[in-house]
Amino acid sequence: MEYVNNVINACQGRQFFSTQGGRIGLGPSGIRKRDRVCVFYGARTPYILRRKEVSEHGEWELVGDAYVHGIMQGEALKLYEDGKSGVEEMIFTIV
Repeated sequence: MEYVNNVINACQGRQFFSTQGGRIGLGPSGIRKRDRVCVFYGARTPYILRRKEVSEHGEWELVGDAYVHGIMQGEALKLYEDGKSGVEEMIFTIV
């Protein structure tokens, strides 16, 4: 029963999602279809970013952290280094 309570607590305020690449995850409530999953160099977890609707310079806002199955242990960096599709290096202006 303790395990079930821990899972329930971990999922409160969170929402399941899937990516265009077929990965599944758990992120902040209110994530949207065009939000982007990002893995920042040195970060311990992926993050969800959303492009600002009104933006002069293509700014993004931080929605929150996420669990994405298959990229939690450095796999995203390996996919990037191997040139796998769907993983690209980008520079973001976060406001």
